[in-house]
Amino acid sequence: MLEISIYMNISFFNNKYKDDILGKAKTTNIPGLDWEDIAQELDIALWRNLNKFKGINNASERTFAQKVMKNRIFDLAKSANRQKRHLDSHHLVFSQLDITEGGQWQLDIAMPII
Repeated sequence: MLEISIYMNISFFNNKYKDDILGKAKTTNIPGLDWEDIAQELDIALWRNLNKFKGINNASERTFAQKVMKNRIFDLAKSANRQKRHLDSHHLVFSQLDITEGGQWQLDIAMPII
């Protein structure tokens, strides 16, 4: 019963794929995103892309939905890694720091290297 109350806070556009969305969201680890955030992103991706399904080569709609979710997870992970690299590439030049009269370093005048 507790499990049901957790899911009631999340509204899905795609109730048909709710279990698939939750399964992928809970088993995916992307830095900076909770499983609820991932579930929301997957649900939106399906909402935006399911109308593009054409059923070519006897593919099922569920197979198409799985591919859409897989691609969205890949994009989210790529974005998270890009942000991490962006933060890691910004360093401070400590050679330009000054010491205040009280003997404290003035970090606010350190120049970032971009």
